[in-house]
Amino acid sequence: MSDTRPGDPYLLGATWDGQGTNFAVYSSAGAYGGEVVLYLFDDNGRETRVPLAVDCDIWHARVPDVGPGQRYGFRASGPYD
Repeated sequence: MSDTRPGDPYLLGATWDGQGTNFAVYSSAGAYGGEVVLYLFDDNGRETRVPLAVDCDIWHARVPDVGPGQRYGFRASGPYD
């Protein structure tokens, strides 16, 4: 998604603004060399991966043209305890 922006880390969850959606989630994955990726799923189950920016353990991105009803998930990588 070429128009994806870093987004707002202070709006946790998925927040629609009428033109796009800001996604933000807390994870300390970065402290352990990991990352968090946003997955968007279309009606056929195909996925689009959106890398997230991170500020103080809040991973975030603003994705234009994504609104209510969008299926999504987050995947965090890093060591597992």
